[in-house]
Amino acid sequence: NKNNILNKDYEFISEFTTNHQGNTNKLVELIESCIKANCKVIKFQKRDVENFYSKKQLSREYVTPISNNFYEYRQRLELTDDQLDIIKKYNKKYDLKVIFSALDYNSYNYLKNFGFKYFKIPSTISLNKNFINFISKEKLDKTYISTGMTNEKYVNFILNIFKKKKIVLMHAVSAYPTSFSKINLGIVSKYKKISDSNKNIIPGYSSHDVGDEGSMLAIAAGAKVIEKHVKIGHTDWMHFDDTAIDARVELPIFIDKLTRTAQSIGSELKKIYPFEHHKYKIKK
Repeated sequence: NKNNILNKDYEFISEFTTNHQGNTNKLVELIESCIKANCKVIKFQKRDVENFYSKKQLSREYVTPISNNFYEYRQRLELTDDQLDIIKKYNKKYDLKVIFSALDYNSYNYLKNFGFKYFKIPSTISLNKNFINFISKEKLDKTYISTGMTNEKYVNFILNIFKKKKIVLMHAVSAYPTSFSKINLGIVSKYKKISDSNKNIIPGYSSHDVGDEGSMLAIAAGAKVIEKHVKIGHTDWMHFDDTAIDARVELPIFIDKLTRTAQSIGSELKKIYPFEHHKYKIKK
């Protein structure tokens, strides 16, 4: 079924990052636009702002419509308890899958206590080995792991500590946006080969390139999970904005293209299809 192939055999994640801008109306519009586009998986992020950054970073000037300094900016972008409740209501009503990038212990424990159960280790914290080790020991159904801004050593570290756990190993290039010539989809093919011999590994691609070509080619390279940033409208002062697609206008088209691409992969069984015929009749 064309409409279900993404939800059945593949997973498409609408990555909100902080594109809700701390605005409840925008948050609701993003969620409802994803539902309308037949996207069943949405992802957010949470960090303990006061402890994640240094005091020097937090005090620096950062003037936007919602801030005068960096502390104000980051704090305004964090989801409130009321907004987390809204996410949970939509989650329950529409049977969504909600994933969170938890960037520290406090955020992870807070989200877990709030009832969320799917988590991602973003490339932002790939140097925090203690926290990653901690997550690897948690009883999670599946952990999503970005490998942006990391090397072979990090991938081997992940494969080793998550040895018996189910993980989505996601190729990413941490540039926003990433130029098309630098997306290096050979890594997706490599993760696909790893998954062929280890059924706990699911290959994925976190798209930071502009448009949709990279994501379609990533499916052809073997990705089973695709993640794309989404937004509402264009906001000059928001980071990640150039990487994201509009959830109302571009997302439905993006998902339709992803679905058709996924359909085109077919299977590795070579056979004669009933609709095939020779162009010219040949006498036997």
